Amino acid sequence: MLPPNSGSDKNRKEKADAHSFTTGAEKPSEQELLDVEKINFRHYLGVFVTLLMFFLGIIMMTSSFQVLGKDYLNSLINVTSNPFLGL
Repeated sequence: MLPPNSGSDKNRKEKADAHSFTTGAEKPSEQELLDVEKINFRHYLGVFVTLLMFFLGIIMMTSSFQVLGKDYLNSLINVTSNPFLGL
Protein backbone atom coordinates (compact mmCIF):
# COMPACT_ATOMS: atom_id res chain seq x y z
CA MET A 1 0.00 0.00 0.00
CA LEU A 2 1.42 3.38 -0.99
CA PRO A 3 1.44 6.38 1.37
CA PRO A 4 -0.76 9.35 0.48
CA ASN A 5 0.73 11.89 -1.89
CA SER A 6 2.41 14.46 0.34
CA GLY A 7 4.11 16.31 -2.48
CA SER A 8 1.11 18.08 -3.94
CA ASP A 9 1.33 21.75 -4.83
CA LYS A 10 -1.15 22.71 -2.11
CA ASN A 11 0.91 21.00 0.61
CA ARG A 12 4.11 22.64 -0.65
CA LYS A 13 2.49 26.08 -0.61
CA GLU A 14 1.17 25.56 2.94
CA LYS A 15 4.61 24.43 4.12
CA ALA A 16 6.23 27.45 2.47
CA ASP A 17 3.74 29.81 4.12
CA ALA A 18 4.33 28.19 7.51
CA HIS A 19 8.08 28.41 6.99
CA SER A 20 7.95 32.11 6.13
CA PHE A 21 5.86 32.72 9.26
CA THR A 22 8.24 30.87 11.56
CA THR A 23 11.40 32.37 10.07
CA GLY A 24 10.25 35.87 10.88
CA ALA A 25 9.54 37.11 7.38
CA GLU A 26 6.82 39.29 8.86
CA LYS A 27 7.88 40.78 12.17
CA PRO A 28 5.14 41.51 14.70
CA SER A 29 4.47 45.13 15.59
CA GLU A 30 5.35 46.65 18.97
CA GLN A 31 1.68 46.66 19.97
CA GLU A 32 1.35 42.95 19.24
CA LEU A 33 4.43 42.23 21.35
CA LEU A 34 3.01 44.26 24.24
CA ASP A 35 -0.30 42.40 23.96
CA VAL A 36 1.52 39.06 24.14
CA GLU A 37 3.45 40.23 27.21
CA LYS A 38 0.20 41.28 28.89
CA ILE A 39 -1.36 37.90 28.15
CA ASN A 40 1.68 36.07 29.53
CA PHE A 41 1.61 38.21 32.68
CA ARG A 42 -2.09 37.49 33.18
CA HIS A 43 -1.52 33.76 32.79
CA TYR A 44 1.33 33.76 35.30
CA LEU A 45 -0.68 35.89 37.71
CA GLY A 46 -3.68 33.56 37.39
CA VAL A 47 -1.56 30.48 38.08
CA PHE A 48 0.08 32.19 41.06
CA VAL A 49 -3.26 33.29 42.57
CA THR A 50 -4.75 29.82 42.04
CA LEU A 51 -1.83 28.12 43.77
CA LEU A 52 -1.96 30.67 46.59
CA MET A 53 -5.66 29.97 47.16
CA PHE A 54 -5.05 26.20 47.07
CA PHE A 55 -2.31 26.38 49.70
CA LEU A 56 -4.35 28.78 51.82
CA GLY A 57 -7.22 26.27 51.77
CA ILE A 58 -4.91 23.47 52.88
CA ILE A 59 -3.56 25.61 55.72
CA MET A 60 -7.10 26.48 56.83
CA MET A 61 -8.16 22.81 56.76
CA THR A 62 -5.11 21.83 58.81
CA SER A 63 -5.76 24.44 61.46
CA SER A 64 -9.46 23.54 61.65
CA PHE A 65 -8.58 19.87 62.19
CA GLN A 66 -6.21 20.90 64.98
CA VAL A 67 -8.95 22.96 66.64
CA LEU A 68 -11.52 20.15 66.44
CA GLY A 69 -9.31 17.72 68.30
CA LYS A 70 -8.16 14.15 67.86
CA ASP A 71 -11.22 12.45 69.39
CA TYR A 72 -13.70 14.23 67.14
CA LEU A 73 -11.62 13.51 64.02
CA ASN A 74 -11.38 9.80 64.89
CA SER A 75 -15.16 9.59 65.29
CA LEU A 76 -15.64 11.50 62.01
CA ILE A 77 -13.38 9.07 60.14
CA ASN A 78 -15.13 6.06 61.69
CA VAL A 79 -18.57 7.36 60.67
CA THR A 80 -17.58 8.18 57.11
CA SER A 81 -15.62 4.96 56.54
CA ASN A 82 -18.89 3.30 55.53
CA PRO A 83 -19.48 4.41 51.89
CA PHE A 84 -23.27 4.57 52.25
CA LEU A 85 -23.16 6.71 55.36
CA GLY A 86 -20.40 8.84 53.93
CA LEU A 87 -22.69 9.99 51.11
